[in-house]
Amino acid sequence: MKLIFKLLIGAGALPLLYVCGSFAYLTAKTGKTPFQTAHAAEFAAAGTLSESDVATRLAKDSGDPVAHCALAEKAHKRKDFAKAIAERKLALLREPENPQILFDTALDLMLAKSNDEAKIYCQKIIETRDPNLTSIAQKMLAKLEKVSPK
Repeated sequence: MKLIFKLLIGAGALPLLYVCGSFAYLTAKTGKTPFQTAHAAEFAAAGTLSESDVATRLAKDSGDPVAHCALAEKAHKRKDFAKAIAERKLALLREPENPQILFDTALDLMLAKSNDEAKIYCQKIIETRDPNLTSIAQKMLAKLEKVSPK
């Protein structure tokens, strides 16, 4: 009986070790947990959501940040930067430290010629220390400083 119990515990521990090991490996390799990576992928796909998908998401949750990012992307493509900025700010209510939303907001602000506010968002991106966007935000901030110094 003890042998069967030990085998069952060992068999249950093996998948748990595999999952935990994979989790640790991916986190060490990318700097982000698999959950953060999946979350980022959801935001990256926001621009491809159909209007009905966006409407469905907003019907379930009026503050859905992915839906607001999708609306912002559509507005950005129409060069309606005021609408894009408004939608991104709604997404930021739920995801205030999301570097991608912060970056997209800074970009829309820059295109809308709101350079002072764009500088603030660049600073927020830099504070997140995102490995992909921090250096881009620093370059954008340097350009904004040249265009409209304090």
